[in-house]
Amino acid sequence: MSNNDFKKKARKHGCIKRFFNDKGYGYIKVSWQKDDLKFFSDDFTPAVDPKCILEKMPVNFEVHPQKQGQVDRARYIKFSTKTSENAANKASPDLPEYLLPEDSRTTLLKAGLLRPVCQRVENFSLLLNKCAYYDRQQENFTSYRKDKIRLDHEFPQELLHDIKTRHRETLGALSLEGTDTPICAAVDWRMVLGIGNESVYESSMTLHHIYGIPYIPGQAVKGMVRNWVISEYFHACGADTPENSGQKTAEERAYADPTFRKLFGFAPEDFSLGNGRQGKIFFFDAFPTNLSSESIAVDIMNPHYGPYYSEGDKKPPADYHSPNPITFLTVKQGTQFEFYLGIRPSENYKPKHHWLGGKLSLLDLAKKSLQQALSEHGIGAKTAVGYGYFSTCRHKRSVKAKRSR
Repeated sequence: MSNNDFKKKARKHGCIKRFFNDKGYGYIKVSWQKDDLKFFSDDFTPAVDPKCILEKMPVNFEVHPQKQGQVDRARYIKFSTKTSENAANKASPDLPEYLLPEDSRTTLLKAGLLRPVCQRVENFSLLLNKCAYYDRQQENFTSYRKDKIRLDHEFPQELLHDIKTRHRETLGALSLEGTDTPICAAVDWRMVLGIGNESVYESSMTLHHIYGIPYIPGQAVKGMVRNWVISEYFHACGADTPENSGQKTAEERAYADPTFRKLFGFAPEDFSLGNGRQGKIFFFDAFPTNLSSESIAVDIMNPHYGPYYSEGDKKPPADYHSPNPITFLTVKQGTQFEFYLGIRPSENYKPKHHWLGGKLSLLDLAKKSLQQALSEHGIGAKTAVGYGYFSTCRHKRSVKAKRSR
């Protein structure tokens, strides 16, 4: 029987010879050949805490031959004895394992690059959404479990600086008025954005698909300001109720205002206003400037009476119904974002009438409205219970001034 046939025959036995916890890989000593087998900590099934992988522990595994010149690899490793298994369980009971998309895992395996992803992926979006943790005990995906999965992702400061610089330079090349003086604002408590986005988890979070960092899309900024203006300055008590359907709604009154239409624009189907028109103000994505490993916090909502809400009148709410805690991710207090607005210089006129009063240009009107909306209306989900509010912070000097130095 050839050596390769022997390797493929069945599960083999060996013992841990050496394991490098900081690098996530080690070697297994076997009896049938002189060379040791290489393994990675994520080759254990089910997943174990790397801290519990100790030298001389007996294991069984499958052998996966590698290319010529490379060390053969052990896969699907399990502890051979109850003593070893109990030691692993005691060190990390019910540790969830992370799962990769099948095509990604196959590609990484062929390239010999599959390593403990949770320790080495720098892109937080990829780590959260593509290296998904699966809790076999609970039979669901989870982004957090106390004492088992902790979110302490480090955002490289060099990356944040490059993103900020690139964003400023890109906006500066547009020749728009206002992009040299961003509005800096910090989260008052916590912010939840994109909680209902598609995800393998029960909740989600808006992360930049390339940079992997939390950010606020420009359309979300525009929608927040627009909704705040409508609710604060065009709402009349009782006008939006079915009983008063003959009266104009707050949104209809807003679209009847020429300054509102100029600032935000409108679609062709909006209240028969004719051809659609683009708003004069450009709302750009807002990026954080001071992210750290402590900027992402886990929060929890704990719905009660699940059967009552899911089955309606069939089951009345009762205290014996178990609560269903759901974790979700938030951006923590003190995280600062830079908000950029812009307008073509030829279109930045001073409207005669507008909702804030006084002599303001269209750009200044938009900026003041943005600042008030951030502090009074909030952005994202759960604003009714205090999430998503900001306080503006003083920006030291304009970007244009920085460039001129």
